[in-house]
Amino acid sequence: MGTKKIIILVGFVCMLLSCNNMTSNPSLVELKEENSTLNKNLDRIKEEKEQAIKRDIDQGNIIDNALQELSEISQSSNQIRINLGETNTLNDITQTERLSEQIQSIKNRLDSLKSGYPNLYQRIERLQKLVEAKDEEISQLKNDIEKKNQEIASKTDIIENQDVTINKLNNDAERAKKDIAQLYNNNKKQMAELWYQMGEKLISISNNLPQVRGAKDKKMIQDTRLLIHKNAKNCYLEAYNFGHQQAYSKYNRY
Repeated sequence: MGTKKIIILVGFVCMLLSCNNMTSNPSLVELKEENSTLNKNLDRIKEEKEQAIKRDIDQGNIIDNALQELSEISQSSNQIRINLGETNTLNDITQTERLSEQIQSIKNRLDSLKSGYPNLYQRIERLQKLVEAKDEEISQLKNDIEKKNQEIASKTDIIENQDVTINKLNNDAERAKKDIAQLYNNNKKQMAELWYQMGEKLISISNNLPQVRGAKDKKMIQDTRLLIHKNAKNCYLEAYNFGHQQAYSKYNRY
């Protein structure tokens, strides 16, 4: 029986009941019972319609929420893609893993929705295709991040190795400087001692010049001694310049 007919029948019954005493008329009692049944049916139909409306709203909300979440996932993945060429953080991998978990959650909800709401099957199917495409995109993004991180790690290793090599070269250069400085100091001491001993040798030669007679011979010996002392002074001066501590007093003496 249609809803409109039920409403008309209920109105007719109510009219009859208002005009007659129902307790004295069995037909009216029967009509009353039928009216009660019809009222219950109307309440049931009303409740079913309300539930159907609520179910439709819930279905729409579930799909709308899934679409909204998928849009947010797209924005997040796009931002990670933009940042891929600018930074290298393990946080990017963590974010893509989190997005993959959200995608899987959406898949599970849509699978359960498909079995519970057959009338939404085609709409859910289309949404699932979008979800699958986004899932593949995020998987590719994760692979790209891992590849990028590997490249940066490789470059970092090269830089670190270069730093180690540079540090080794610097250390070798410092050691070479110290060795050269030590060698220079040793050579300087040796040269100072060599010049000093040359001066000493010349003075020794001067002291061992023979004693002669005759003004001419004496003059020659004196000139020779002066020349030897002059050369000895030059030797003492060189020794002094190389840092010999006793050379200056000898220089002043001669």
